[in-house]
Amino acid sequence: MDKKILIIDESKSCIEKLTILFEEHTSFATNVTSNYDEAIAFFDKNTYENIIIDHNCKTANPFMDYILEKKPEQKVILLSDTLDCPLSCEDCLHSFKFVRLLKPINFKEILKFVSAEYIFECPNKFRFEKVDTLEKLFDFIHLDNNFFYKEKELIEDKILIKPISSESINFGELSKIEAFISLEYFTFKVQEDFMVEVMIKNS
Repeated sequence: MDKKILIIDESKSCIEKLTILFEEHTSFATNVTSNYDEAIAFFDKNTYENIIIDHNCKTANPFMDYILEKKPEQKVILLSDTLDCPLSCEDCLHSFKFVRLLKPINFKEILKFVSAEYIFECPNKFRFEKVDTLEKLFDFIHLDNNFFYKEKELIEDKILIKPISSESINFGELSKIEAFISLEYFTFKVQEDFMVEVMIKNS
């Protein structure tokens, strides 16, 4: 029986890259969907070596809840670009086989985690449970896939994230940037020229 990988994603480019990766470098067969009911049907009818889930997919959290309840030993690779994780590191390490990889994704790195010889351990365990300094946050925020908010700068008591134009705004990229930032520790402000200013709260 062929070994299988299930991919849950809405991005055509990501699906294409992953599919080509597994076709060229492994013997795994792939199933792909972004639909919750179809994902459940795939999961219930098949045995998967790994399940790869893009956390931006609206199916992600409810599907993870389902599979972690039904089969907690299932190996899951979560592709993420947010501080928000559906599991605490403590619970995850003791109860599940769960790896969280941060975007931008090095797709060939995924091959390590689908290899039977590689230790299936999250490289980001405990890393984001307290991103509470500007230095930590600056390292965490990535703008690689953006076309509007492309530059960031750490200046003394603030992080500035600069747009390519002061005449308009990109709300999609703005919301992704905001998802990186815990309002427990930081203030998040969009200035009149659409530059984003992040400061330590109460500084």
